[in-house]
Amino acid sequence: MAEIRRQPFQTVKVDIEEMDRKIREHRIRMLKRAGIVLGILILLWFLLYIYHQVRTYDSHEAKVTEDRQDSAANTYLEFQGNILKYSNDGAFYTDTSNELIWNQSYEMSDPVVVMSAKYAAIGDEKGTLVYIFDKDGLCGKIETTKPIVRVKIAEQGTVALLLEENGVSYLKLCDKTGKTLAEGELHVENSGYPMDIALSKDGKQFAVSMLDISDGTIKSSIAFYNFDSAGEKKIDHVVGTKKYSDIIIPQIEFLGNDKLIAVSDQKLMLLEVSGKPQEKKSIKYGSRLRTIFYNGKYIGLILDNESSSKEEKNDVYCMQIYDNRGALVKEKTFSRTYRKAEFLNNNEVCLLNDNECTIFTLRGVEKYHEAWDKSIYKVLPGRTASRYTFILDGETVQAKLK
Repeated sequence: MAEIRRQPFQTVKVDIEEMDRKIREHRIRMLKRAGIVLGILILLWFLLYIYHQVRTYDSHEAKVTEDRQDSAANTYLEFQGNILKYSNDGAFYTDTSNELIWNQSYEMSDPVVVMSAKYAAIGDEKGTLVYIFDKDGLCGKIETTKPIVRVKIAEQGTVALLLEENGVSYLKLCDKTGKTLAEGELHVENSGYPMDIALSKDGKQFAVSMLDISDGTIKSSIAFYNFDSAGEKKIDHVVGTKKYSDIIIPQIEFLGNDKLIAVSDQKLMLLEVSGKPQEKKSIKYGSRLRTIFYNGKYIGLILDNESSSKEEKNDVYCMQIYDNRGALVKEKTFSRTYRKAEFLNNNEVCLLNDNECTIFTLRGVEKYHEAWDKSIYKVLPGRTASRYTFILDGETVQAKLK
């Protein structure tokens, strides 16, 4: 048997401190590289964002075109990313490819639609019917014994109705299934004629705007109701009233749970209603108010342009965009003719005028303008900055702007 040679054990001296130093240096190098890569990615994202904010388009490329059967009485709205079409005899809910999701037949003389993030209500003004829907279809139905004047809806589907009969106004609150939660006659100090109602997103706060001309002068008031613990010990749940002289307030709306905007004939008022109602900001129009539109984040005013600057004096209109605290975000003059103005769900401003569409960014850039060969009813933004769905007369077009 061959003799096995035995090798003596050897010991290797390891410098622990040197090894730790090299590991730290390696980690620092890797972190620096990662930081550089991240910085480049952030810069590219920022440049891409700015590019899309200032890029303009004047034409489109149709990607998908779907024919539809329409009538002149149809109205189109966006609801949860799809299309809600309604008229006097029913409603249809389709996706942007015109595939039917649900439909509901009814008979209404003057249908109006109000929407929250998850629910939509179709009510018959001066009638007695209200239908409540979500994205899957009918949730409930309300049938009143008195004519409906106004309909509002909260985030969880609670519906507030202002009813009127023989000169007396009534409030009715129902849940999304149509079950009555509360109802009764509206008792507003000094009475008056109800102009509008508003319901907070959580359905716990309610407001009504009243006009009183009984003594020959114009007086307006906004009464605030709280159906939560704050209003339990209050008479008729009234937690406060704001009074105004010499102005008319035909429109009020909650921008969330605690902020309310009041649109008068002279100024726009923003009120905080988390405790005792307080006016936080007042915005005087300065010139004739043509249009007001809003979503939960922004308020848009379109006024007659009275600018004297060389660049702007020839423009017909002045558009002012405010955030929900009343801070001016952007002011932009323009001369595009329009019949409808609204915020899209990406916060861009869309102006429609028969077959013309104009889109402004919040930076005041006229991003897109084009005259189509058909009437445009509705515009829905897509997943990218240049993709939109256009609801035209007789067809739906998914397009890429060019």
